Amino acid sequence: MAATTATLSMIISAKDYATDTLNSVGGSLNTLEKNVQKLNKQFQSFQAGINQISRTAKIAFGAITAGVSAIAYFGQETENAMANASTMYEVSSADFKKYLVDDVSYYAKKYAQSLDEMWNAVYAFGSAGAALEDVPFLLDRVSKAAVAGGVSTETAFTGAIKQIKGFGLEMADIEKVFAVQFQAVKYGLLTYEELAYTIPQIASAARTLGEDWKDATATFAALTRYMPSADQAATSL
Repeated sequence: MAATTATLSMIISAKDYATDTLNSVGGSLNTLEKNVQKLNKQFQSFQAGINQISRTAKIAFGAITAGVSAIAYFGQETENAMANASTMYEVSSADFKKYLVDDVSYYAKKYAQSLDEMWNAVYAFGSAGAALEDVPFLLDRVSKAAVAGGVSTETAFTGAIKQIKGFGLEMADIEKVFAVQFQAVKYGLLTYEELAYTIPQIASAARTLGEDWKDATATFAALTRYMPSADQAATSL
């Protein structure tokens, strides 16, 4: 009986010890599991971050590659425009570039124009018969007029050269031409593009009537206030 009691007591004690131990181990296992889960979440978060960095890097690299391609394309476009412009002047390509590249860059920055647009304007100057030494002067005046009129340099020069050629004026008169043209746009009901388009008709009518180019332009501007369109106003001169 004593043995049985002792055995039972030992079993109970062992069971209690086992319970405490198991509870302790169980608690440790729960803590361990929680830590593992926490670490797993941290790892997943880290992995997601790495994946995001990788995706961002790929996107950034793609953007950089595209940007470099765009810069290269832009540079090639400018080179092509410059080479095309040089064909209008009787100088070598090297001398042409040396003479004008600084002026073109300067006026492009001054008037916020693209380089290829400026070189296209240089081409237009040459095709209209301008001398190489006149190009810096024309770039300044035409670019200024383009900004003032909210049009491209090509449109501004086209409008001016039509008036110069149409009325037998000199290239040096371009500032006066722009001044009169912008007054016409200001007081008439028309855009600069419409004025540039109708100048040949105005010039033709003025020559027939023996009218001064300034008076002819002013008359045309006044008529645009009463006619349905600028084209009809020019036709009615």
